Amino acid sequence: MISYILRRIAYAFPILVGVNIITFILFFVVNTPDDMARMQLGMKRVSETAITKWKEERGYDKPILWNSSSESLEKITDTIFFQNSVKLFVFDFGKTLKLYVPKPGKGQISSIKGAYNTIPVVNSGVFQIN
Repeated sequence: MISYILRRIAYAFPILVGVNIITFILFFVVNTPDDMARMQLGMKRVSETAITKWKEERGYDKPILWNSSSESLEKITDTIFFQNSVKLFVFDFGKTLKLYVPKPGKGQISSIKGAYNTIPVVNSGVFQIN
């Protein structure tokens, strides 16, 4: 029975890594870092310097999976994938947000005391919240 449990745990790790890689690749195929910067800064009239600054502040100026300009182990560790994925594997999901749900019929919330309920929301780790 113990060998069965250990075998299942050993199978879980490569599956989680594989799902993480596939999800990460699909995410960056749909949204490049430049597209994310444009969405955050506003779609119209965004300068190239503003996009570059946004990417540098959030660490998206690095290569996605493989950094050929770095030496030795930094070819893997100095990438967007590694820096975001390692956080997930040590259960660091980023900042926790709280959504405040208004009381029924009250409309918008002007203060935290007017909230009916709070819902903790965990960031996925892909985007950074300022």
